Amino acid sequence: MSASDEESDAVHVIESDEDDQNNDVEMDEGDEEDEDDEEDDDDGYIRISGHMNKDGQANQNKLMKLRAKVDWEDEVARMKFFSSFRHLIDHWVGSVPDFRNIFSAVEMDWILAQDMKNADKNDGRTPIIDFVQMSGYKDEGDYDDDNEPLLRRTTPLHQAARVNFFSELPELVDNLFRTYILWGENYVDETGLTHLHVAAKYGCSDAVEGFFMFSSGHPDCVWRETGETPLHLALASGHKYIALQLLSHGADPCLPNLKGMTPLHIICEENDDDEMAETFFKDCDRKLKTLLVDAKDNLDRTPLQLAVANFLPNTVEVLLDRGADLSSFVFPNESYFGDKFVARYVKSEREFKFKLAAGALAVAERLEKREYELDRSDALLIMKLFDKHEMFKTSANLEIEVENIEAFATEAKRLMINSSLSLYDAIKLRPEQAEQQITIADYFNFAKSKSLKRSPLRESREPCIIHLCEMLSRKFFRRWTLDLFSELTRHELPSECYEMIVKQLLNRDLWNICLAATEKNQKDKKDVQLNERERHNPRSRRDRKAPKRLEYF
Repeated sequence: MSASDEESDAVHVIESDEDDQNNDVEMDEGDEEDEDDEEDDDDGYIRISGHMNKDGQANQNKLMKLRAKVDWEDEVARMKFFSSFRHLIDHWVGSVPDFRNIFSAVEMDWILAQDMKNADKNDGRTPIIDFVQMSGYKDEGDYDDDNEPLLRRTTPLHQAARVNFFSELPELVDNLFRTYILWGENYVDETGLTHLHVAAKYGCSDAVEGFFMFSSGHPDCVWRETGETPLHLALASGHKYIALQLLSHGADPCLPNLKGMTPLHIICEENDDDEMAETFFKDCDRKLKTLLVDAKDNLDRTPLQLAVANFLPNTVEVLLDRGADLSSFVFPNESYFGDKFVARYVKSEREFKFKLAAGALAVAERLEKREYELDRSDALLIMKLFDKHEMFKTSANLEIEVENIEAFATEAKRLMINSSLSLYDAIKLRPEQAEQQITIADYFNFAKSKSLKRSPLRESREPCIIHLCEMLSRKFFRRWTLDLFSELTRHELPSECYEMIVKQLLNRDLWNICLAATEKNQKDKKDVQLNERERHNPRSRRDRKAPKRLEYF
């Protein structure tokens, strides 16, 4: 049925039933008589009474009248219609209508898309979509003269893929797939974005399986806007099971996107699952697929560099076991070191400082165990994170710490930082004792377990986290400060004296020493370069001065 036919039918129904409709509203005893069920106010909105007929036919007639009045080419008119439609279903009484007899497929697409867009304003609710699905509405698509489905089409699901809000509520997208999953047709918009991309991004496993079960879906369809395949999106969103589904249907694990990033790059940069790389390698082994472990993206970065920058020590281990080239490895620079990690956690988790500190030290330790030699610039980059994100302990919070530890002693004794040491006991250790009894791996595993996040430590959590950051990094800071401290003072003291002084200082003080020494070294280096240039210049500074201008009488 065309839109024009539907409109004429809607008008016919309303004209024939209009007189009866005015008498259909039943009133409860004691209620005052309402005003007309529908009225056009000055603002153009159609007002609908909350007092509805028990028979759904009356409400359906109202909906058809709304549909007949709207000018679909006028955006303002469409939005007024949408508001009235939403109000109508909020007070709907009786059976739900068959929407195929009221709206065209294009109109339904717009209505459902608008409801999706409004979800973030409605606490994640999509009342119109829920109501439409109650009616059993399914999108039937369009077909050509040979009865083949026309797949070039933009649906509400395509629009959902461009709204980050739905990453927090993927069930809304999964719910909408029930309307558009008929026979697994993989609709594609003008940019190459398909329903399979959307299903992979939001973890809709039933929809993914449906595409391959009911149609000859291609797993490597490319979204031309980004160069991403469904596998890229599944991995970037952390949907391990979806990624394995796609691999089982033949997805290529080595295709790069427009940024030159392969799925392995995505695992190492966008994913916070430190076990995903091992799972991915093993699944590719079973399918006899070889991964490009040293592939470089458009910024010349390898998966190993991204795993280090994203603080994934287990992934670093897996990549090295799988042949990643450590001999040509270059430590990540400041432009992306920790960047994705901080963006992922800084606003959502109060414990992110502890996770950052433990992760940074853990990847450094894994590299050194594989005989990579950290240089001074690498170490300073790690130390700079502590300063940037205020992870240093200060004398001001020492008393707060002690007071809070006593207050939450019961809870702190329950949390285990390793198999033999509780958080309570760990915090009471002296620095040299902590270094002997707690490894960097212990700190990292404790941070990853989210035990602190689930505990009711409340206001004591922040000083506790800062104390843990100080404990786990103290050895690292002392190690790199010793030489710099000696250079700063021109090696005037015996090494034992430097060690004794450094041992008494907090990490913040050690960092300040490193900063001062680095600045001095840079200045000295510039002075040496300047002296070298002057030494090789045949003219002295005095010779190179401009002659005085002669004065004439």
